[in-house]
Amino acid sequence: MSIELRKDPLNPKVISIIASHRTWRPKEYKETLVEFEGKCPFCPGNEHMTPPATLVALKKGETVAYSRDSDRGPIKEWIVRIIPNKYPIVSKKSESCYGYHEVIIESRSHDIKFDEISLKDLLIVFETTFKRAREILRDKRVNYLLWFRNEGSLAGASLKHPHSQIISFPFTPPLVLEEIEYFHILSEKLGDCPYCNFVEKEVKSPRLVYQNEHFVILSFYAPRVPFELKLIPKIHQSSPWFMNGQELKNFCDALKRCLSSLRATLPKLNYNMWIHSAPNDPKCDFHWHLELLPVTAIWAGVEGGSGIYVVTLSPEDSARMLRNMINSRSSY
Repeated sequence: MSIELRKDPLNPKVISIIASHRTWRPKEYKETLVEFEGKCPFCPGNEHMTPPATLVALKKGETVAYSRDSDRGPIKEWIVRIIPNKYPIVSKKSESCYGYHEVIIESRSHDIKFDEISLKDLLIVFETTFKRAREILRDKRVNYLLWFRNEGSLAGASLKHPHSQIISFPFTPPLVLEEIEYFHILSEKLGDCPYCNFVEKEVKSPRLVYQNEHFVILSFYAPRVPFELKLIPKIHQSSPWFMNGQELKNFCDALKRCLSSLRATLPKLNYNMWIHSAPNDPKCDFHWHLELLPVTAIWAGVEGGSGIYVVTLSPEDSARMLRNMINSRSSY
């Protein structure tokens, strides 16, 4: 029986216990999923079912143009569509919770998976998303912008149609604030960016899943769930919203490989992922990154009551499985 305690090298408040033998515990309960019935408001032809789009990407020959819905009605020939969330958790009418909550409809196809979107079209998804992010960040009342994506009912997604979300807050969320505080503590101690330092070491470790010119995918040293991954830029950047074209292309490449290998390994893939970046303050230094947590375990009393995460698969084993899957595929 092998049991190992690990602390997150970038945030020592996160503690994991790797206990692989617990995989074999008996499980009596089964999850029951309910399929959505009715018209999908994100499908082409149903644009009238959503609020007017704040940004739309359109094909203009070989290029992409941008527009917005107007009083004349919704734009029909979109390839990516961003709309206000019909059920927002922040509002520009709220004093204490001022903000934007918007949905990125990533494809016209209802049944396509995010990682099945072509690299060319995925690039358009993120060009459009980050363009809208930059527009929102011009609002001086916005302190923090979060991009996140839920896939699958077990991950909290309410609709199957591929979509992600952006939400802004007038404050920095506690989890991010904690990361930034430790970032500055470790920066002072190391005399260097802790993420840059961490990446330099981890690319030589058995936890490396994939790397390209600008990004690494790591099976995280102290995971909260089996197969937890972090996508981290090799170049020091506080936020992703201003990446150049080649960086963005390599970001999409890494993310697509990451999700494709996960889905091939975990066919019933449900996951949450988000980007942690610096607040809307040019003076705040940080190293942005993407975190991806598949729903491979249900947090129970130990995790909820102690903040210690019990994980049944080592990150070294999960990295090996995902590397093998990436290497076995001829194209993405």
